[in-house]
Amino acid sequence: MYTFLQKNNGKRHLRFFVFNILLAFGMTLIEPLAALQANTPGIGLPLAGERLSLSPGFVPPLLRGITIHPDDPFRFDFVVKESGDVKNQGTCNET
Repeated sequence: MYTFLQKNNGKRHLRFFVFNILLAFGMTLIEPLAALQANTPGIGLPLAGERLSLSPGFVPPLLRGITIHPDDPFRFDFVVKESGDVKNQGTCNET
């Protein structure tokens, strides 16, 4: 980029680049982005300081072991203990 600036009247391009950077930083001083994002209505977030209800508990299934096949080292069989909340909801993705 430096050689490009030297060849093509670098002062004008550099001034334009610096002006745009200063403008971007200056706009954040006028109205901070965090204040704008926190008060956006209609996106489904609760108001600041509002008490939230607890989500229901979840117990995931436990991984008890892994079987690695010696003939295909990238093929795994997972031994899962089904003590969690999810009980046989479907078949595993076999590739």
